[in-house]
Amino acid sequence: MTFHIKQYFFSPLYAFCFYVFSLLGNSVSLACFFSSFCFLVSGIALFFLVKEIFNSRVAAISTLLFYIYKPLVFYSFLPLKTMPFILLTLVFLLFTLRGFNKEKNIYFFLAGLVSSFSLSLEGLFLPVFITVLCFFIFKGKSYFKRLGFLFIGFFLGFLPFGLRSYYVSKSFQVAPSLLGIHFYIGNTLGSDGVYKKVKDIRPNAFGHFYDAKAIAEKETGKKLTPSQVNLFWLKKSFSIITEKPTRFVSLFLRKILLTVNDFEVPNNFNFYIISKKIPTIRYNIFSFSVLFSFSMAGIVLYILIERKINLFLLLTLVYSLSLSLFFIASRYRLLLAVFLLPFAGFFVVELLRFQNRKILFVSFITGIFAFMLSKIPIFSEQARMTINISYERRLRYAEILDRIDKQYKYASMERKRKLLLKKAGLFYRFKMEEIAEYLRRNAKNLEGKGEK
Repeated sequence: MTFHIKQYFFSPLYAFCFYVFSLLGNSVSLACFFSSFCFLVSGIALFFLVKEIFNSRVAAISTLLFYIYKPLVFYSFLPLKTMPFILLTLVFLLFTLRGFNKEKNIYFFLAGLVSSFSLSLEGLFLPVFITVLCFFIFKGKSYFKRLGFLFIGFFLGFLPFGLRSYYVSKSFQVAPSLLGIHFYIGNTLGSDGVYKKVKDIRPNAFGHFYDAKAIAEKETGKKLTPSQVNLFWLKKSFSIITEKPTRFVSLFLRKILLTVNDFEVPNNFNFYIISKKIPTIRYNIFSFSVLFSFSMAGIVLYILIERKINLFLLLTLVYSLSLSLFFIASRYRLLLAVFLLPFAGFFVVELLRFQNRKILFVSFITGIFAFMLSKIPIFSEQARMTINISYERRLRYAEILDRIDKQYKYASMERKRKLLLKKAGLFYRFKMEEIAEYLRRNAKNLEGKGEK
């Protein structure tokens, strides 16, 4: 429950899982295993969810595509919260849909419980949650009454986090308040639609919370709560938007194009550098361009044949727009890919049946156009190379740090201190101030200590 930390600057559920993994052994290895487990179970959840909305054939094809879609396969091996977030979101949708179809309150309660966990992992779950509620509320008054059970589950899911926060800091903060700073990063002057480091704010959850808070308090001249810090950065963002509205619209359109672009924008890990070492991903042709073209063809086909809008179509639209309000990164786009998969499956099923040839021709042309749209070179080849080279440098630096820890684990404190200072100078020359400062702080902590 991390009682030594007053306020959450990370997902509390994510931190709790890593704590459990650290008790069982190597926390990173177990986190990778857990991510792969979530990937396997997510495919099963997707099958039953798609079966509820489409049919078993579309569900089977969609699940198959889910397991071979290479960005999903890539992130399933990494110790990130991405795959648990996708699993919880799919389970939430499945329980909610079952609740409305079978009219059983237990499903609504479970959906609320799962939604609280999903929201604690990722703030981008909020537009999904609101879309689902609005979709079913407009279906009838009886459904509106049943949503009370969903909110009971939602409240109980957040209760442990709220009680912990109240015990530690006398506040009911249940998740990190990073909406404001993330919105600012995606819309500030100089932003090009992807993550850019803000001056004096470290590019991690710690920096986004504590450094952003320090800057907000310095500019306002008073102590601020997390919600007030959040509001500070939102106001700062909106002042930029109101001063240059045309720039905001232009940037928003660019981010929409980035959302549907084939390029997997790196965030924590570089998809292209690491994929070179994994043959099953490196030679996999099922990229976002292929998925997007199949899905757009499937959406047109579905609308022309069924003449209605389903939940997946609404989620695709809302999540795309929500994502474009902030900044685009490969792992944040994964949930959008999951929402698109059922339409790709629908297109494949209808293509195999080969009925309604005129409609199939229209959808096929739509797919070709979507493929061409996703291949627009928003980032030049030189820009992509710069991103890749930057990540390769980070890998080399990480190896150096790892060698320092291993090689001098049992060395004298003074010897290790001198080495840390020497390496800090190396990182300063490469303009990696954050790592250099990290090494200097560690060297300073060793001053005056005896032998290990």
